[in-house]
Amino acid sequence: MAKTTQVTLRIDENLKEASNYFFESCGLSFNQGIQLLLRNAITSGKIVISPHYNSETLQALAEAEEISAHPERFESFSSAADLIESIKNEKD
Repeated sequence: MAKTTQVTLRIDENLKEASNYFFESCGLSFNQGIQLLLRNAITSGKIVISPHYNSETLQALAEAEEISAHPERFESFSSAADLIESIKNEKD
């Protein structure tokens, strides 16, 4: 068995409670969950974060991809003043 060492970690109380709840729902203790995260970082060589976006963010990302793929379909502006003027004209 590998030699272990004690680590003291200071985190927000709410984060600790939420983490405990999450890890327990996965069948892990807090310590096992932290060890899993650390081992994953070491073996993969990176910190893996899977963001979860709400529908508004997903819509904005899709729109940004569309603009990037087909810029000719969208109005562009050479300055912020031109953009503001265009917005003002839309309201009229």
